[in-house]
Amino acid sequence: MPATVSGGPAPTARAAALRAIPQLQSSAETWFEKRKCASCHHQGLGMLTMAVARERGVPIDERLLSRQLDRTLPLPRYWLESFVLGEVSINEPVGQSYRAIAVGVLGATRTPLTDAMGHLLLGQQHVSGAWRSYSHRPPLEDTAFTATALTIRALSLYPPPGREADVARRVARARAWLAAATPRDTEDRAMQILGLAWAGAPASSLAAHRRALLAQQRPDGGWAQIPTRASDAYATGQVLVALSQAAGLSVRHPSFRRGIEFLRTTQHDDGSWLVETRRTWRPGLEHVETGYPHGKHQFISYAGAGWATLALLLSDRDARSPAIVGRPRAGRPATGPSTEPDGLTPLMRAAYLGSLADVEARLAAGDDVDASSPRGLTALMCAVADPAKVERLLRAGADPAKATETGHTALLLAAGTSGAMDSVRLLLARGVATDARTTRGTFSDQTPLMRALLRGDLAIAARLLDAGARIDGPAGTELPPVLVPVFQQDAETLRWMIARGVNLDVHFSDEFVQGATPLMIAAEEGSPETVRVLLEAGADPTRRDSLGHTARDLVDKGIDYGPTGIRALLVTAEGARDAARP
Repeated sequence: MPATVSGGPAPTARAAALRAIPQLQSSAETWFEKRKCASCHHQGLGMLTMAVARERGVPIDERLLSRQLDRTLPLPRYWLESFVLGEVSINEPVGQSYRAIAVGVLGATRTPLTDAMGHLLLGQQHVSGAWRSYSHRPPLEDTAFTATALTIRALSLYPPPGREADVARRVARARAWLAAATPRDTEDRAMQILGLAWAGAPASSLAAHRRALLAQQRPDGGWAQIPTRASDAYATGQVLVALSQAAGLSVRHPSFRRGIEFLRTTQHDDGSWLVETRRTWRPGLEHVETGYPHGKHQFISYAGAGWATLALLLSDRDARSPAIVGRPRAGRPATGPSTEPDGLTPLMRAAYLGSLADVEARLAAGDDVDASSPRGLTALMCAVADPAKVERLLRAGADPAKATETGHTALLLAAGTSGAMDSVRLLLARGVATDARTTRGTFSDQTPLMRALLRGDLAIAARLLDAGARIDGPAGTELPPVLVPVFQQDAETLRWMIARGVNLDVHFSDEFVQGATPLMIAAEEGSPETVRVLLEAGADPTRRDSLGHTARDLVDKGIDYGPTGIRALLVTAEGARDAARP
């Protein structure tokens, strides 16, 4: 997109970065005046940009940056309860990973909060080796490539103490998934390269990935997010960072220099870049004014400016940035002192963050094995990632049927914890209810089966069905379990559910999806593979949601995913259904 400048482009890449930084910092400050949460764009990418500026000797407002650090990882009352419940934010593998990266690149040292983040992320790995995204706001928060790459980086910055070997095993599985997976857009390709590098892959092994990205450079010197869009600062900056920092491309390479020229000449006079949103028509994150330009496009424009400024900062010499691909020099703790209680008893804390020996010590000290936290957590719920702790607490008399005030049970938490089959077995052996469901949280109506499906753990899911769980969820549920593989674009799990008779034409009654069917959601979320699986299994493409939309209507008015072929699949299926009518 042509620049709308009056004074002309900055004369150099460094000057363009200097022009961009003040607005990035002031908008990040305003963000916290308007929102309570740290964001992927303003804090994740924003603080990474400031860390690299500091490395390259570019002046920044250190006072504002210090305030950002303090506000990115707050310690609210009973904060640790949310981590145990897995209810910290929407889409933790993206959101929490960006938070960890934001503070980690500034050298913030570990605290109990960063330890808890690591435990949470380890527990959310999918059986494929990836970390999946169930929220789709492309390009920043969309696919498993982004979620997996960011989680690898977060765990490299903050591996939970005592679980270093577990981190290494899980990162190796994630690296294998990234190496074998097929990317579909520029974000996927760039994050594939960064994720592989963060997992330890040498630049020499990424030559094919580098060639594939270089081949997509446009005549204007930029890159586009998807083939149907123009080049923009987000895609161009991200590609240049990935190629130079992870894939060994010299900043003197002609393609890199052309990309830098694209960024320099398309920057607006106020230091910003306009990146147009691909956001769907559905309600999502509420739009607020943060002082960054471009109205409804400002969140993704801010993220684009982050990537663009990073590329400009890195363009002065061939040198790997500790903030991007290394380990930053240690600074102050990631969280400041807090007088707020974390919500857990010492036994619960030992069960979640400590060792079996720590649990034994608390039991020997006489701690109440069934004491409840303010929201109703028990030590057994905190222990589900470690079957040895679960077995010990059960032997000490822990009640496996207890539930929190929101309906979370030990079985639900175990079913949704990566690799916790042995804990599930121990709990099922005690006869606990398999269809207990949550009443509040990030999503209500969660059951143990839904949590297992989130991890793609079909062995746990099968064990739950054998124990009495229902494939379509408890009667009256607003969000049946089939929603999980559809939102996560997990075709293998979806096929497994179809083979067990799941209802494909159910209408979800939750207000956000407004009466949509699984096919409608798969189509709107841009997943041709899950659309194909649903159509082959007999899903009806002519059904309508509560607003009168068919699946094809939602493709037409939804997020722009480029040429996915979904519309053609739906048209063909509609025609076949019409032809079959008497």
